[in-house]
Amino acid sequence: MSRPSLPTIKFQEWVVTSNTEKRMIWSTYWVNGRFTTSLLKVKLMQAAAALQGQEGQAAVVLSTVMDTGPEEARKRLSTALLELNQVPA
Repeated sequence: MSRPSLPTIKFQEWVVTSNTEKRMIWSTYWVNGRFTTSLLKVKLMQAAAALQGQEGQAAVVLSTVMDTGPEEARKRLSTALLELNQVPA
């Protein structure tokens, strides 16, 4: 049995550094069944969803320590995203 393909989702990427660690963070927003990284689109989609009586929304944020280079951190975040496919709808 083949697995359904995952939708393409855009994420914003940040690298945040403190005195004790460096982290890579990916984030996106989900509003009314659609993903976006644009805060303007989030507000417009929230308004449209509210007018339709549909107000489902979420922020999706993943983070990992950057103890090596950025490619290794991206690999870990990608693996975590694939694991989210196992979460029941």
